[in-house]
Amino acid sequence: MEETIILALAGLAALIVLTFPIHLIVLIIRKIKSRRNPPQQRPASSPVITHFVIASIIFLAAIAIPNFLKFKVRSAKSPQSEAKTNLGAIYMAQLSYFSDHLTYAGGSDTFKLINWEPAGQNRYAYYCQGAMIPNKNTRYLKEPPLPGRNWPVDQVPATSDTGFTCMAVGNIDNDDTLDVWSINDSKILRNDLNDI
Repeated sequence: MEETIILALAGLAALIVLTFPIHLIVLIIRKIKSRRNPPQQRPASSPVITHFVIASIIFLAAIAIPNFLKFKVRSAKSPQSEAKTNLGAIYMAQLSYFSDHLTYAGGSDTFKLINWEPAGQNRYAYYCQGAMIPNKNTRYLKEPPLPGRNWPVDQVPATSDTGFTCMAVGNIDNDDTLDVWSINDSKILRNDLNDI
């Protein structure tokens, strides 16, 4: 997409450069004619001023458009930081639970056992074996998937005495692709399915 915008701007700049001599000739002819017959009114703008304004707009657009595209990518990655941060907190809570009980928390009350809950309007739903905390921000993900029903990846959340895998599933940009993250007992954080 960036190449298309750059090519369009280059084409517009080339058009201005190629038509500039024509406008300059027209301007010279107008000056010669105006000396013979002075006009009643002066024109509001000349082709030179018009070219200067258009060139300024193209220059500003050439700077602004790539920066806007970079900003768009950064703002899309911002929700992913929510998943990474929360999965890191789940990892720490599971380690704390393991140090007290010599097993990882599992089952439908996993999040209660590890005493963890996401703060704010989370965009992601969080899963540990048998337990789910749905997303509060339902702008894009209306109904979170469940393992075995509309689950977007092969890996599923699981817990055993010696290990666990917890996951986060969300939709960043209102398309059909979900953003899926997972973390395990070895603190391996993976983006299993990228929605950006």
